Amino acid sequence: MFERKYPDGLAVIIGDNMSGYRTVHVFVHRDYLAVDDRNKEFFQLLKELYRLLRPMYGNILVREMFRQVGPHPRQRPSGMDLQWGLPDVFWANFLGPEYVEMFGSEKVFSLPCYEAERLHDGGAVFLVSSSPFDCLTDPQGFDQRRLDITRHLGAEAFDTGYDNSPVKVPKFRYEEERKVEEQRRLATPHEKDILARVPRKEWQDWIENNQTIALALVSEM
Repeated sequence: MFERKYPDGLAVIIGDNMSGYRTVHVFVHRDYLAVDDRNKEFFQLLKELYRLLRPMYGNILVREMFRQVGPHPRQRPSGMDLQWGLPDVFWANFLGPEYVEMFGSEKVFSLPCYEAERLHDGGAVFLVSSSPFDCLTDPQGFDQRRLDITRHLGAEAFDTGYDNSPVKVPKFRYEEERKVEEQRRLATPHEKDILARVPRKEWQDWIENNQTIALALVSEM
């Protein structure tokens, strides 16, 4: 749709992922960013967004940077839960102050990267190269720089896709708040949430009396 109707298409999605983390996604048509170094303007915009939101983690990427993790395809999306580790090294990588504290300032600001910058809240952002499109023009060189950065920070801080692998994670600022809010949400469903207001017994009766549909749902899930 972006290419056909909106060549300079933009999408912003704000919400919670399946692990309960508040997320903000900004999608921009790559052809727009490729003109006149607009990717640098986009980077400045995302730095301002970081200043406003003070997140634990963030990144800027093009889709070709995604790499499958884990022993089986589609086992789980890398980065779905920061408790499993950082998802990967992308073009721009925002680390909240908890990550800078975990890795140590000396290690973060001596990364083998194009540029590293200290942010206002004690966090940091680093760029793998001068442009996100380097992963398309020089994929081998870009991947080597990503590997060097991963080794510098320590592979144990990244999501491997294996549930039993040791993972190094910081003490997250918002973890306790997230748990309390999730418990409150489950205890007091929103009044406009029609499904949440249906008593459990009614759901049980519906499933027992609609076996074909229920079994199809279970099979699909």
